[in-house]
Amino acid sequence: MPAQATPETLHPTVAALLNLQQRVHAATTPAALGYVAVNETLFLVPYRQAALWQTHASAASGGRIVAVSGLPVVDPDAPYIQWLTAVLHHLDTRQPAVAMVDAAGLPDHLGRHWREWLPSHALWLPLRLPALDGEGENSQRVGGLLLVREHSWSEGEQHLLVHLGQGMAQVWWGLLARRPWWRRLWVQRPATRTLFWLSVVGGLLAWPVQQSVLAPAEVVAWQPAVVRAPLDGVVDAFLVTPNQSVQTGQPLLKLDTTRLRNRLEVTGKEWEVAQAEYRQAVQSALQDSRSKAKLALLLGRMQQKEADLAYVRSQLERVTLLAPRDGVAVFSDENDWVGRPVSVGERLLMLADPRQVELEIRLPVADALPAVMQDSGAAVRVELFPATDASHSLSARLRHASYRADLTPEGVLAYTLRARFDEGEPLPRLGLRGTAKLYGEPVRLFHYLFRRPLAAARQVLGW
Repeated sequence: MPAQATPETLHPTVAALLNLQQRVHAATTPAALGYVAVNETLFLVPYRQAALWQTHASAASGGRIVAVSGLPVVDPDAPYIQWLTAVLHHLDTRQPAVAMVDAAGLPDHLGRHWREWLPSHALWLPLRLPALDGEGENSQRVGGLLLVREHSWSEGEQHLLVHLGQGMAQVWWGLLARRPWWRRLWVQRPATRTLFWLSVVGGLLAWPVQQSVLAPAEVVAWQPAVVRAPLDGVVDAFLVTPNQSVQTGQPLLKLDTTRLRNRLEVTGKEWEVAQAEYRQAVQSALQDSRSKAKLALLLGRMQQKEADLAYVRSQLERVTLLAPRDGVAVFSDENDWVGRPVSVGERLLMLADPRQVELEIRLPVADALPAVMQDSGAAVRVELFPATDASHSLSARLRHASYRADLTPEGVLAYTLRARFDEGEPLPRLGLRGTAKLYGEPVRLFHYLFRRPLAAARQVLGW
């Protein structure tokens, strides 16, 4: 019985070839096979640098470098990798068999950079599957292995590498075939990746989304009682504070009475004088007929002064403004009003019911949605995110949208919108500010993202 061969009894070169083939067949992933190909082939033949090339299924798409000796990761943007990719693509398409390569065998634009990157002598080893018809030219290309060193390659080394390359090509093809079909297309066809990303972007831009805009908002009173100035005067003092609850008939503020009291004193004196003149004329009329003719004139003057006196007294009774109903006093700081002259009918404050509030929204013209400005705007849903707690929101429905835009205190041209809170929502306090989000009709994501840029482009280009 012949003795079994062991690594110790074999020629070192044969043992290295068998060991390397074993390592190739033990690879479980294309990345592991690439590491063995560019780093461990050194145990079979000496070289300084190696690169593994993968051929894509489409000849027009070329291929890619999957492994380089000494590099853990291949950077496709590195100048050396870009130049080496062009060299390997040229060899893959022009050298179907194993061949020694140097700068003279490459095109001028590739050959003149050879000495900058690589030593003088290189060996190109195509990796091909065995051809069914026995013709190596018609076999399936998998890739190629480029080995580079300072001295030339012997014929024996070439035979060893050809034998290794046949096994390596079969193992590599088997590992690639295990991948899902979409993964194989992804790796081997750059056009597939481009088409995929174009499809993804196109699908996202066509995705329907709910159109929405953001606008500043404030909680205001709904149908408040307005307290106006009953006469011309100067505010003397406020008897309530902002947001204070008041009852019907409770004093709210009073106007300065200095001018009215002076007028009352003067009018009172004029009335007393007119009364005395009338009484004197009555006594004189008993003896003088001419005095009797003045009685009607003096009586009218006395009655006029008496009416003026009654009017001034009624004005004094109105200087203190009373609450027409229960509610909360809504006005700015009282220090802004004290000493300020007011005219008849000027609004001084409002009495609001805390249980009757609504949302006032100032929507900029540039953000106006078609659904908001239409007559069916009542169907527009609104969410209020209070400035004090933006993590919670309150739901409302649009009630009214102004037909004309006005300037806000910030100088922004905006529409004034009113919205009523949905039933069941906790009513916020008056004066609460926040951000309102208005939801319009469903639109494509492209329209959602580029609505304002397109509108600006139309204004500039006029189309």
